Amino acid sequence: MSPSIEKILFVALGSLLSALAYLIKRRIEKKHESDTLDRHLRLLSISKGLAEQQISIEALQALENALLNKSLAQEKHREELQGNLIALTVGGDDAFLSQAGLNMRAKGNVKIAEAKMEQVLNELLFELEGEERELLQKSQKAWEAYCKRESEFAASGYTGGTMYPLAYLSGLEVLVVDRTALLQSHLDQVRSR
Repeated sequence: MSPSIEKILFVALGSLLSALAYLIKRRIEKKHESDTLDRHLRLLSISKGLAEQQISIEALQALENALLNKSLAQEKHREELQGNLIALTVGGDDAFLSQAGLNMRAKGNVKIAEAKMEQVLNELLFELEGEERELLQKSQKAWEAYCKRESEFAASGYTGGTMYPLAYLSGLEVLVVDRTALLQSHLDQVRSR
């Protein structure tokens, strides 16, 4: 091929690539404009919904803060409760416990966790009256049934083995600690009314 034809082909190819790049750039710009428009439409829809419900942005922010604070308080309570339990492997690497020993420690932890839950539940029930009190009692009964079934399910892979009690009790402990933290958070909220 002659050098002049090569130059013409390179110029044509360069022009074609430039045009293609320009078209892609325009498409991206339109996509950005479309995304911006979609975002504005969503914001407008949210604003309209808030106005219809007569909710201000400040009220929405207050709700968000209340929910976040409740969640942080619940996590703090959970950490405090877990600090009261005995680690299953206390004693370092040299101290090995038998399966029966691990099961006994897990059972002790569940008893400690359940006692704390009962204490917090009773304090909360004392603070509540009427329908709130009844709803909490129903909720607790339903939670107890759920807790038993969930722990059984979590340990079902160990059915018939020596690990079953440990798996069951460990699952139960986690659920009881979580429930206690939630109840403590409710109690804090009720006392702050």
